[in-house]
Amino acid sequence: MNPSRILFMLLVCSVSAIHADSHAIQVGRYTLATTEPTPAQADLLSLIIHIRFPKQLITVGEALEYVLLRSGYRLAEEVKESAELSILYHYPLPEVHRSLGPLSLRQAISTLVGTPYQIVEDPYKREITFKVSEPLLPMVSTVP
Repeated sequence: MNPSRILFMLLVCSVSAIHADSHAIQVGRYTLATTEPTPAQADLLSLIIHIRFPKQLITVGEALEYVLLRSGYRLAEEVKESAELSILYHYPLPEVHRSLGPLSLRQAISTLVGTPYQIVEDPYKREITFKVSEPLLPMVSTVP
């Protein structure tokens, strides 16, 4: 058997071994595709976005709803109904926040709400709500 043929057979066997160990399928003569979901498919809020909000959106709540529009998530009803969170919902959208990205959807939401609020994700209902940081809770409670 000639040496080039042996080398070719070894190469084919090693590629097959790599192919079997990785989660990939061959989709073309020289192309492999992974069978694993992308990070954004596995964790919807890790999707990298770049967004510009339309001028019609004037509140943080409207911007949150807009950014979640096609994400598979939505704002929990308590964001609109809770006294502490409705303050956040009705804040005017800062001009500096009219263009965000590139950043993850989770980071965009966190940027819109600011540091006093922590994101609370419900992956079962695919809802987002917020928790006021404990040291700031007394100050938020006294806002008219």
